[in-house]
Amino acid sequence: MLPSKQILTHFGILLFPFVLPLPLPLNIKSIALILFAATLIFNVSKDGFLINKLVTDKIVVLFFWLFFLDPILSYVRGDGFYISDLRISFMVLPILCLLNKDWVEFYRSKILKTYTIGVFFYIFFTIGYVVYFYFISSKEFAVDYFLKYVTYHFLPYAIHHTYLGIYISFAASIIIFDKELKNGVKVFLCLILFLSIFIIASKLSILLFILVISFCLSVNFKYSFSKIVLFIIFIVLISTLIIGFFYLQTDLFRTLDISINNRERLFGCSFEGISDNLLIGIGSANIKGFIEQCDPTLVGMDTHNIFLQEFLANGIFGFTVLISLLFTFLRGFIEKKVILGIVLILMLSTFGLTENLLNLQHGVTFFIFFLLLFHYQK
Repeated sequence: MLPSKQILTHFGILLFPFVLPLPLPLNIKSIALILFAATLIFNVSKDGFLINKLVTDKIVVLFFWLFFLDPILSYVRGDGFYISDLRISFMVLPILCLLNKDWVEFYRSKILKTYTIGVFFYIFFTIGYVVYFYFISSKEFAVDYFLKYVTYHFLPYAIHHTYLGIYISFAASIIIFDKELKNGVKVFLCLILFLSIFIIASKLSILLFILVISFCLSVNFKYSFSKIVLFIIFIVLISTLIIGFFYLQTDLFRTLDISINNRERLFGCSFEGISDNLLIGIGSANIKGFIEQCDPTLVGMDTHNIFLQEFLANGIFGFTVLISLLFTFLRGFIEKKVILGIVLILMLSTFGLTENLLNLQHGVTFFIFFLLLFHYQK
């Protein structure tokens, strides 16, 4: 039997990655993240806390500036100094993970498996809810846009479809690189994840999933280059047939034109604002108001682009910090050959072109948590 302290440590470390992809209230996920941070605090060695470690670690410093740049520039612009609680984890987690690198290394595999289990829990819970919904309602079941509407607007505490696409794609990557699973099991689990995207995730998630799977397969299997290329082509063709079936036989993609049109106008307004406020931006709190003033039909929307959002909010300074942070992570992952870390950067960069992934807790906590998890890998 495990000692009580070890049980509490397991619970404190593994609870957050499990609840992160679950349909639960955000305050529960916040408590789980606080518990994770508290567990790391209590396990910091007495000689582990050195100030010079913190001020010389580039990741810690860049996250510091990503957190404080917006309130500092807001004060400079005369809008007052304020702190965004959404990004508090930017200040806390990098420091704790740096001071607990050995703990992060020890629990990495367990964290990834626990997170993947959580993703499948979400999928199976959604299936159960859909069965329940159509059983008690007068609607006839059909694979259509209304089904997708049900899984987002009726499902209790449903996660935004963009973040679900990221969660599912990353879970598939974890499965592919799991050395304990047989290939047949990997194919079956990835197929479940892929089909679930059509019902609960965004349209871009479908393409990203194929891209991520192809990338993971190309670096995971030690076959000849020609065989890898042929296998990826096979995956793409099969995926194209599945996508074509859903596109032609259902109306799951009926909002595609609207999404594209909205983003074209959002990007146009964003570039206009950036050109007029190149140096220090307009502040994250003012972006939605600016876009609505630029185009009155875009009510309550931000830039829907992580790079444009930071550039418009904090000017060239914010954009430089964000790019430097991503490049520092990517360079470390390439040097250490951390493929899952590269996959995370790939997903953040790709999805970041059409969504502001640091606008909601589901995006902020996911990326900082897993990027740090792989950054301190030996």
